[in-house]
Amino acid sequence: MNLWRRIVDQLSHGPNQADVLRKIQPMLQEAHALVNGEEYEKGRQILLGALEFRDQLHDAKTIDWILTTLASTWLFQDRSKEQIAFFSEYLRRYPRDCAAYRERATGLWYGSVA
Repeated sequence: MNLWRRIVDQLSHGPNQADVLRKIQPMLQEAHALVNGEEYEKGRQILLGALEFRDQLHDAKTIDWILTTLASTWLFQDRSKEQIAFFSEYLRRYPRDCAAYRERATGLWYGSVA
């Protein structure tokens, strides 16, 4: 079984989705608890760490959740300029992530209201 997994990983140019999700699941749970506890800075750092696996992560729902939760850490602190800057840069690398467009637009909206 381990030999087969290694072969599949090599052919797919990286670890399979289940392995990636298993790796980041504790990070996402911790970030969720921190954001719910209004510890936005700590939660943001963990979410940014989880995004380091973005190139290996192909689960749209998980990516959406990470980006949405990450955006909330800026919104709840009225830091829309940082949010806009982050998502603008993120979209240069991942122009197909719809959630990033939505969260950048949210930052633009709240930034114009403030």
